[in-house]
Amino acid sequence: MFRQRFGGPGETISREALEGSLLLFDPGATFYATWRETQAFSVRWAARNERQNKEIAMTRMLARGAMIVFALTITISAFAGSKSESITLLHNAQLNGTTLPAGDYTVKYDANGSTCQVKVMKGNKTVATANGELKQLANKPQYDQVVLQDDSGGVPSISEMDFHSTGAAITFSSNATTASGK
Repeated sequence: MFRQRFGGPGETISREALEGSLLLFDPGATFYATWRETQAFSVRWAARNERQNKEIAMTRMLARGAMIVFALTITISAFAGSKSESITLLHNAQLNGTTLPAGDYTVKYDANGSTCQVKVMKGNKTVATANGELKQLANKPQYDQVVLQDDSGGVPSISEMDFHSTGAAITFSSNATTASGK
């Protein structure tokens, strides 16, 4: 007896050839399973998915925790620690009783809340130190500025330093009159 294979025209195979191939491929054994076998497969599959879901959840929690620690570290380092700015004095000035000749200086300050310890450096040498009050300016200055106060008619003293890059200012006293800067 002849049958058409896949319904194509002129394609026929013998029954013996068809039965021989059925021994190699048995759809009943491959595609059908008992209720118990499907349940075992589903339980194994569900257990594996549950384990993977737990691993994914733990990984997400670990990543979130790492991001929080990173954000806190960046925030703390932005507000604490030593900062450095450059200034140029166009005239001689005094800071905490020390006369600073006109020139370029590096100002390093350690902020602790609104107070800070200020070091004025020429190269690697500290030439003056003072305590100041750190504040944020409402408008960033266009340049770094040094505000001078002339009380005695001699060498003016530095009353404030305004920094362009951070928008911060350090005040040493009040009654500012003259400004010079970079």
